[in-house]
Amino acid sequence: MQAQNITTSRSALASVTTDRFLRLYESHTVSEIANIVAPRLEAAEKKRLKSAIWRRLKLDPRYKSRPSGNAVRSAKLGRPRPDLQSAGDWEKVELLAAGKSRKEILARLGGSWPGIYLAFRKMGFPAGASPVYSFGELFDRSALRRLQELSGLNVTELARQLGVKFGTLEPHLSSRNAEKQVSFEVARRAHQWRIALFRHLMSSGRYGQSRIILTFFPSLSINYKLLMDVLDRMVEANRNDLQWSAEGLKLYLCGQARKETAGVISGDLFRRFLPWAPVILKPILVPEEKSIHMTLENLRGVHHQRLAWDLIACSLGTTAPVISAVLNPSQARTAKAIFAQELRSVAVSVKIKKQGGRRVGMSTDSREDADLLLTFQNEFESHHGTRKGSLIFAAKKVYGSTVNKGTATNRAKRLLARFRKLHQKQPLRLAS
Repeated sequence: MQAQNITTSRSALASVTTDRFLRLYESHTVSEIANIVAPRLEAAEKKRLKSAIWRRLKLDPRYKSRPSGNAVRSAKLGRPRPDLQSAGDWEKVELLAAGKSRKEILARLGGSWPGIYLAFRKMGFPAGASPVYSFGELFDRSALRRLQELSGLNVTELARQLGVKFGTLEPHLSSRNAEKQVSFEVARRAHQWRIALFRHLMSSGRYGQSRIILTFFPSLSINYKLLMDVLDRMVEANRNDLQWSAEGLKLYLCGQARKETAGVISGDLFRRFLPWAPVILKPILVPEEKSIHMTLENLRGVHHQRLAWDLIACSLGTTAPVISAVLNPSQARTAKAIFAQELRSVAVSVKIKKQGGRRVGMSTDSREDADLLLTFQNEFESHHGTRKGSLIFAAKKVYGSTVNKGTATNRAKRLLARFRKLHQKQPLRLAS
């Protein structure tokens, strides 16, 4: 009987001998055997067939059960995927330190979130939603309040600069639900705006760089001590390893964090350092970022003060002498942070870009955008034969796929209405 003519589990079972079932079971799961024997069975009949195959296999004295671990792994992974390699711990840490969301991490690494989340927990990262780190420190509610105090902006003004609604930001700054974690999107936008404001001030020449760093990173001396302790421990453990490489250093950092979490070694030095490691060690670990003062060979030395200054200076876009001055206790006592009233005038002029690469507001829309919207609408209509849904398609194309569908569509409607009214004598044209 041909497999394609089998329509019931009974007929499928009668068409195959026990010897063949045993041979197939050597390299296939029972579900795969059922698909081979009767690929066109309905779901209910296929379920009956699998139960019958199990009964026949287990009644035969030649049947040997597989190790449970292999059976579970085979059931979860399905067919072999040699093209899908599991990502290492360091790649996961890099994506998290770069401010990627859970969805973005999954898109990059593949697999399932529980496996990735478990790896983060084993390395000492906090439970809950994807955290956002700023200069190696968790960007939580207290960090968000410090940012508001530093900028001198009220909640309404800060929400405008971050591109979020007042009702979204206000609960994170209030004393209500103090234990609740900051939402990922608010934390990421606040972190991006903080970095944009910092870079704007560093390049403006309006204030000394030491004052700016002291204002934005008041705990720099604590971070510096953490970096020095990690450098000393790394060198002590790997000084005699002639094959020491960047990949080996990444494995060492993640491995030490796992051991601390598991209680194999005492302390939390590497767990605290790991979120900062991809940023601060980038000049050493990334080939194109290396300089003459920041190499793996320099780690073999005894004194790492100059190397630590260079690493921090590189991450903040300044020079080692400036970092040295900020960390010098005698100079730090005389240096003063910038007052919030002074920063306020600068803070209101710095905005972050909205998702999709557009600034918040309609001021950046142009005639070219309107022409592109019309082009994509016509493209959708010619391909699908209907105009329904064409505006959503066009808005996503112009404003970016990550922008909320309703926001993008409403913005596209206003833009087209605005330009049709202003350019009645010059009708919108298809973009070439």
